[in-house]
Amino acid sequence: MFPLIFLIEDGASNQLGNLLHAQHYAVRAFPISSNAVFEAAEHRRPHLFLIDAPLETSLELCAVIRQYKRLAQTPVLVVSDKSTEDDRVRGFSLGVDDFVDKPLRPREVLARINAVIRRSAYRQTAVKVEVGGIAIDSEQFKLSVQGAPVDATATQVRLVEFLMRNAGKVFNRDEILDAVWSDSRFVTPRTVDVHIRRIRQLIEANPSKPAYLKTIRGAGYCFVGEPSSQPPPAVGNGAWFPAHNGRALHPLGPVTRAS
Repeated sequence: MFPLIFLIEDGASNQLGNLLHAQHYAVRAFPISSNAVFEAAEHRRPHLFLIDAPLETSLELCAVIRQYKRLAQTPVLVVSDKSTEDDRVRGFSLGVDDFVDKPLRPREVLARINAVIRRSAYRQTAVKVEVGGIAIDSEQFKLSVQGAPVDATATQVRLVEFLMRNAGKVFNRDEILDAVWSDSRFVTPRTVDVHIRRIRQLIEANPSKPAYLKTIRGAGYCFVGEPSSQPPPAVGNGAWFPAHNGRALHPLGPVTRAS
């Protein structure tokens, strides 16, 4: 089965749809104002939401997508022509997985789409992990403390999961950026500090004297404790990649466009 992409557009341009179809993705296109995208996602969850709209509209739509439990892990990629570093930081905190800049460069667009889908496949094979009553449920994309769910953003969940699965290891800010943020070019090391501080407020009994999420002076951050489950297996042959070296795949027909 080829990956299904829901393309949500503000306009009738076929540039992205034609590019994806040429690479043998299955594509369904929706206008930005349609609720049909959510009805379709309930019937069949896509591998990726690709949103091409004004930035504020894209971020609002991403926030709505993240409110659906069934879509909590489905990656969102936003096409943007006017975004600042602050815009991107805000987008990541709302659950955007990556950004693509205009003018579109086809090879980069496809590389980012494939990378986002690959990371999503890794997350969805993950199992629950728990340390000292702090638990991550990767299937539900939830963070809980002593059995009680806490209101964490998608980025915060990814950050905690990364550190918990690597408990005992020290990571500097750049390493955390590379592991958690899909495009660290537009995120500063200060962003890591802000997220760490907010996460401590969620999981620590005394955030000023953290028992789990430690600062290692001059080195970085470390999660202390032994996780109760093993890391998920690496993505193998189940991951899908576009055709390379001229190898043809079976065509899927024209892009399906919803009204």
